[in-house]
Amino acid sequence: MAPGGTLSGTPTATDTFTFDIRSTASGGGTSESSVTMTVRTRPIFTTPAGSLGTAYAGGTMAATIAATGVDKTVYEILTAGTPFSINGSTGVLSANTSSGTQFLGQHYVFTIRARAASGNPIFADREFRTYNPNKG
Repeated sequence: MAPGGTLSGTPTATDTFTFDIRSTASGGGTSESSVTMTVRTRPIFTTPAGSLGTAYAGGTMAATIAATGVDKTVYEILTAGTPFSINGSTGVLSANTSSGTQFLGQHYVFTIRARAASGNPIFADREFRTYNPNKG
């Protein structure tokens, strides 16, 4: 711990740690407190950011989004206005581009969030895109 009270470093294990901190005032008085800190992992995307491929109007499109680092990952699309859906537990992203919606035949940029199903509040977001070569 730095003299100003900053605790820094890179955790090497996940767990809950309890330790005591003693501070000393300039006049010599001391104070001690017990502190508990929980170190958690966050999901790490294994699917590269960027293009998921081509999505043609009148066809179908599917891709699998994957992340590791937590026991069970839950996925969700954060961007509204895309014709895509994602299976929250498997990461399978799909779109039925023959559905006739106004979104067909567009380029799409959207963000997917991966988080632990256990309620761990740590998450990771990644931006993906699809491309329609028939659109400029």
